[in-house]
Amino acid sequence: MSDHPPSIPVGRVVHSLKAGNFVDLGRPAATLWNSETEARYMEQVRERAQQKAKEILQQALDEAEVLRARARTEGFEDGRAAAQDLCAAEASRTAAFLASLHDALKTEKERAFALHRHTLFKILTLAFEKTLGIMLDAHRQQVLTSLFEEAVAQLQATSTITVHVCAEDLELAKQLAVQVRSQTQNLPDLCIKLNQDLTPGGVRLECGDGMVDNTIASRFEQVQAILVGYQEAP
Repeated sequence: MSDHPPSIPVGRVVHSLKAGNFVDLGRPAATLWNSETEARYMEQVRERAQQKAKEILQQALDEAEVLRARARTEGFEDGRAAAQDLCAAEASRTAAFLASLHDALKTEKERAFALHRHTLFKILTLAFEKTLGIMLDAHRQQVLTSLFEEAVAQLQATSTITVHVCAEDLELAKQLAVQVRSQTQNLPDLCIKLNQDLTPGGVRLECGDGMVDNTIASRFEQVQAILVGYQEAP
């Protein structure tokens, strides 16, 4: 057994190394660490965490608003385009309906007119005859005078002129003959005759050189020819 006591290893001392330096980590130095510094440190950590959470939340809200705005814009454009397409389609359908309605009404009008054409023109003819009759009754002397003078002017005669009138106009014709003879120079003799075929207001003049048919019937035939032409038109 040795007389010398056993050697005990001596620990090394490392210089220039600070023990417990947590300043850069936001934590107080170890020499100051206690319950108060720990509470303050935890408060700082919570504040930083809350601030970071607020920043993240605000960033998320901003991004969400951008997305919503984009969605609204795109949705509005899509909706407007869809509305325009819908309006165009509806306008096209309406135009087609109106065109078909116009064609249908035109076809129905032509069908109804063709079906009732004869009746319509018959009514029109009767109405014309009725109106003419009323006018003759009211203005018989004026009408007969006009027709009488026109016939005399058209008929260049050197011999006796025979004037044919109906029974209702016989006396009036005699008066007109006297009136015309007094107003017209070199007028041949006028012979007034009764003609049962004539209607009131009509005059037919005859002489050796020709005849002037100024009867109401002859005038009405001209009008009736026009009505018949319209009636037979396609």
